[in-house]
Order: sequence, then structure tokens, then C-alpha cells
Amino acid sequence: MRHSVNFPEARLPRLDAWRITVSNANVPNMVGQISTCIAEAGLNIEDLLNKSIGEFAYTIVDVNTEPSVELLDKIRSIAGVLTLRNLGKPVT
Repeated sequence: MRHSVNFPEARLPRLDAWRITVSNANVPNMVGQISTCIAEAGLNIEDLLNKSIGEFAYTIVDVNTEPSVELLDKIRSIAGVLTLRNLGKPVT
């Protein structure tokens, strides 16, 4: 995320992996809850970045397998998650 007033600048080089981005409240254990959901779905985290500013945070997660709709919905249901985007794999 770049050039935002409310969110920190967050840049993570792209891997050949599926990318999920999460805008969330800056509260304890948010990254833990997100990563637990991913692990319970049987996916491996290839890379992760979490940046915060004040009461907001932005989390970027690259995973090894396409995330299911169920996994994305489970992450969206975490208290404090504001938005979630599935960016897919990079176009080559």
C-alpha cells in the first residue's frame, strides 16, 4: 500500500505465490489469527509483511496454494479485519 494517509507504506516483492492483503485494526494477535487460519487450511506462508500506523495495520501474505473461498471468509470473519483482497498469482 502506497500513498495512503491512514495506512502505513507496505511493499513486499512479489513471489510466484498467491497474495492475500488484509487491512485490519492494529491489535495484539491479529497476525497470529490470520496465520492460524492459513495453517489450518493446509497452506504454507511463503512470505509475510505486517506494517502498522496508529490504530490501523496492513498485512500482506504470500501463500503456496490458491486460498479457498472458505479460508478467505474465515479470515474476513476475524474481529478487527476491515477488508481482505485476494490478489492471486503474479501475471508472467
